Amino acid sequence: MRVLTEEGWLGFICILFLLFGTLSAAGRNVIAGRSTYGIGSAALFGAWFGILANSFFVDTLHWRHLWLVAALIWAGLARGRLGDETL
Repeated sequence: MRVLTEEGWLGFICILFLLFGTLSAAGRNVIAGRSTYGIGSAALFGAWFGILANSFFVDTLHWRHLWLVAALIWAGLARGRLGDETL
């Protein structure tokens, strides 16, 4: 709700795409079985899903670990696209 009041509808739609797009990327990492430099994709998916669940009750946009977990999910997705699975 905070993003909706501060940024308007466009900002709200963008943050929804970012949050749920990251959840989709985490799901694709789980299905592909790729890890992010030793961190399992299922653990990252669970952490991201838990953070999203907390986001309904607590303002999580300023949590540093929200963006750290998101970056790890994006790194795993990028490693898969680059064919860097053997590292």
